[in-house]
This record gives sequence, structure tokens and C-alpha cells, in this order.
Amino acid sequence: MRMANSMLARNVRRSGLALPRNDSTTATVFTPASGTIAPQKLAARYGKTAQDRQALTDIGGRLLQLYENSHKQPGAPKNDLANVLAFSLKTSYLVYSDGKGRLTEEQSDGVVKILRAFIVAHPPYERMSDRDKQEAYETFAILGTFTSVAYDEARKRNDTRLMAGLRSMAQNHIEEILGPLNSIVMTKDGFAYR
Repeated sequence: MRMANSMLARNVRRSGLALPRNDSTTATVFTPASGTIAPQKLAARYGKTAQDRQALTDIGGRLLQLYENSHKQPGAPKNDLANVLAFSLKTSYLVYSDGKGRLTEEQSDGVVKILRAFIVAHPPYERMSDRDKQEAYETFAILGTFTSVAYDEARKRNDTRLMAGLRSMAQNHIEEILGPLNSIVMTKDGFAYR
């Protein structure tokens, strides 16, 4: 995923953000496999013991469910990779900016449109199976929800060390996908590169 994300960042910057023709709102929607994928994969990667893996699977499942429950919008496509990636990036930006980077609805819609166009134009996306798309979707949903929940909790407890760590994690996430933050400027239509 890291290589695909960094290639996406290079392609986005190189393109000057001219939208490809296929910016259909369903272009990044996939048909999910049965059951979840990412909670178990993340648990297998990070859990040291069977008990750790089970706990991480449960937490990942709850974070995914929290995302799904809080992002049901009438008329919005379900299982949309562009929407969940935008959520993950917007959440990371909000945490990185210590709550000052809240996007307007117009900016949020613009971010989704830009990401949708570039995901579709990105050659490896065409080769991804629905299962791979589901895993990416779930991973972004878990990451975005975890970042949001953990940062809110750290702020409530005034845990400045944890808040700093989460801001750093958020910055890394944004830069892994879009490139250096100092090359990105928020616009009324989403974002652009300097």
C-alpha cells in the first residue's frame, strides 16, 4: 500500500490536478467480500500473542463499525474508497492542525472529487480486486477513526505527549499519500499543490 500511495502522490503532483474524465461518484465503489478483512490482518501484523491478536481484531472491528455507523449519508455511495480515504486524510489534517484544520463542506466535497479522480486514474487501482479495495477501505476507516477517537481522548485528559505523537502520526499519513504538507495548500475546492 505504501508504494501505491507514494505513486499516487507523485501522479497527483505531476498532473497539476487536472481531473480525469471519469469522476463518477460510483467509480471508486466496490462490492465487498463477506466478512471483514483489515481488523484480522492488522491484528496478525501487530499482535504478539493470541490474546493480543484477538483484542486488536475486536478493537479494529469496533472502530470500523463506528466509522460505518457515523458515515451513513442518504444518497451517498456505500463502500466508496474515495470517501473513506478523504475521511482518513481530513481526520489526519484536523489532528495535525490541533483542531484548527476543519474543512468546509465545499472543501470536503472537493477533496473527495480530487481523490476519486486520481484513484481511478492510478494504474494499480485498475488491477485491484474488490477484496483488495475492501481491505484498503477498512484500513483507512480504522486509521481515521482511531486517530479521531484517540486524539479526542488525549485532549480530554490533556495528555500533551500522546497528542504530539498523534499529530506526528497524522502528518506521516497525509505525507505518505499526498506528499509533503508544505507543498499542499487548502483551497475552496479542496486542495492544490504549490
